[in-house]
Amino acid sequence: MYLISDLIGRENTKKLMKEFGGSSIYIPREDRVSRNKRIIKEYNGYNSRALAKKYDLCHKTIQKIVKEG
Repeated sequence: MYLISDLIGRENTKKLMKEFGGSSIYIPREDRVSRNKRIIKEYNGYNSRALAKKYDLCHKTIQKIVKEG
């Protein structure tokens, strides 16, 4: 297991600590970002339930992804 400073460097770690120190932050996996891009591309305004089934997500999650995309 790596320390965050080993991955992003000491100065960037300090920036993260200054901005988010004491709180939890969520960093999505790259595959989730790619999946969301595919969902947005496939969305046609009427197929959120089909996309939810295809990607094993709930209908509201699809709507959220499209809205935030």
